[in-house]
Amino acid sequence: MMPCNSPQARSHWRRWDLVALGIALLLAAVLRLGWPGVNSFALDEAHVSLLALRMARQGAVPTVGIPSSAGVPNAPLFVWLMALPFALTNNPLAVTQVVAAMNVLAILPLWVLAKRLYGPWGAMSTALLYAASPFGVFYSRSIWSQDLLAPMAILCAWLVWRTLERPRAATLIPLMALAGMAWQVHYGAAVLAPLTLWFVLRQRLWRPGLACILAGAGLALAAALPFGLTLMRDEALREAALALAARPATWTPEALRLWVQVASGCNWEWLPLGWDWHWPAWLQRLLGLTSLASGLLTAIGAVVCLLTLLRRRSQRSPAALLRELVLLWALAVPLLFIRSRTPVYHQYLLTALPALTLLAGGAAAARQQGARWRGPAVATLALLIALTQGTAWCLGLTANARQLQVGGMGTPLTYMQAATARLRSDLPVYGHVRSDAPTQDADAAALSVLLWDRPLSLVNGERVLLLPPEGQGAQLYFPFPDSPALELARQIAQPSEEMRLPRRSNEPPYTVLTVQGAAPQGAPPTAERTLANGVALVRWETERQDGSLRLLTVWQVGPGYVSGRYHQLNHLVAEGSEVPLQVGDADLSSQSWSEGNLVASWVTYTDVPADASLLVGMYTWPDLERVPTTTGQQAIRLTP
Repeated sequence: MMPCNSPQARSHWRRWDLVALGIALLLAAVLRLGWPGVNSFALDEAHVSLLALRMARQGAVPTVGIPSSAGVPNAPLFVWLMALPFALTNNPLAVTQVVAAMNVLAILPLWVLAKRLYGPWGAMSTALLYAASPFGVFYSRSIWSQDLLAPMAILCAWLVWRTLERPRAATLIPLMALAGMAWQVHYGAAVLAPLTLWFVLRQRLWRPGLACILAGAGLALAAALPFGLTLMRDEALREAALALAARPATWTPEALRLWVQVASGCNWEWLPLGWDWHWPAWLQRLLGLTSLASGLLTAIGAVVCLLTLLRRRSQRSPAALLRELVLLWALAVPLLFIRSRTPVYHQYLLTALPALTLLAGGAAAARQQGARWRGPAVATLALLIALTQGTAWCLGLTANARQLQVGGMGTPLTYMQAATARLRSDLPVYGHVRSDAPTQDADAAALSVLLWDRPLSLVNGERVLLLPPEGQGAQLYFPFPDSPALELARQIAQPSEEMRLPRRSNEPPYTVLTVQGAAPQGAPPTAERTLANGVALVRWETERQDGSLRLLTVWQVGPGYVSGRYHQLNHLVAEGSEVPLQVGDADLSSQSWSEGNLVASWVTYTDVPADASLLVGMYTWPDLERVPTTTGQQAIRLTP
């Protein structure tokens, strides 16, 4: 028999180490990089992408990030990081793959840590469980800040280990910088700062490395400075922060419940597939068993880790200190949120995921004589867990790619890209979405990213139809077939082509109308119907039905247009009066207008008196200043 410490045995183990590591990396890559484009690209992802594109391509550096569930916006660091890949490409799928690849590569330092603590079997178990962790997979396939929580935690732990081995500037400076910057990527990473501080104090690292500690902390402070100054100067943001601070914190077991789910990999299906999703009975039972086994491995590993620390309390070796850190790391994350001012979500617990898989890998550590079977047994169990959970994820991704799952993932990015790729490159696109603000509407944000290098005008298709100037063509893009603007466009725009671009089964298609701008019908606008901002009322229609009155107005943007943010005045009044009986004002998405555009808007009034008349016009937003007509009137009176 080959001696276990002979050169041949060590070479044999190194080969198997590489094979096991390769299996874990392959599994992680398939689950995170596979099915490209079958990932969410909703408001958060598109908003981050748009900010990053503006930073990378236009030099617009944001000082705050996107809104957070805490009520205070995120710091801008995640946007800054995403600006790096967006400087090379404007394709959000490529950037999504960058985020996924970072999560795959995070297995390498995690493997190193587990190998240092538990040997090859523990490393294999840890890497496999992390690679196939359902929550780890879900939160690694999108342009979300929480998708970097686990990689940041792993990198922080790896830097701690390297500093334990040999304190030096090359590890201490990035360690302190990362610990201070992690919360600026996502608030859920705030736990890394006190853990790192505990480590610095525990090891008395201020003695040999005070300058490095201050340098790393200074980098983190410098990154946070623009965000902090913006919070202090912006009244709305400052009030939001004060409101959060004044909100009473409550004790809740929710963080512990979610922590257990993240550790065991149970109850994840609703995230991508919705609450109504059901697996086949055999797979449901198998997934339940794997979740139970995963949770038991984590619990056993935690007990083994604790007993090892108690038996070797006097030891201050790097391995002992690393065990101590892993245990604190796993427990500190849920304790941070057990008393919270905000609701707690699964993604808040992702910082603990690597520590939990490290504890589970610790169940494979066999130091006692006669217990060498434990390592292969635990690694085999970890492989079975990983294959089962990974198979379920593959089935879930396939289901999401094919059919709308109610309450699950929104339209995958791949369908959005396929639809915009069908648009003609020689025509501008008028996107009729449900809000013209990319900060508030997912479709507006997604179109702004996907058509970054194309002429794009966004309007609120619930209240406005925008048509091109006379003699010019455009493609009108509608995300939903029930858009009021779509029905009106079919009636008055005389489209030359209508395309229906498919999404998943049970999901409504995108609709694109190709139109040619035409002269407005009717007589030329008079001075009484031309506003001082250069916009003229060129057409109006009313329709009565069952006591209701529908008003359609069509405006033309003239050569003397004064750009601004305008809302339409729509007042139903009694004959001879200006006191409104009903108000139906509308935001006209005027930031998207250009000379020659026709702008159609509509409103419906109910219980309309027979002698009622209408006052229409425009006013500026948000200062509410009326735009008079060129004859000095404050509104245009129309009689149905």
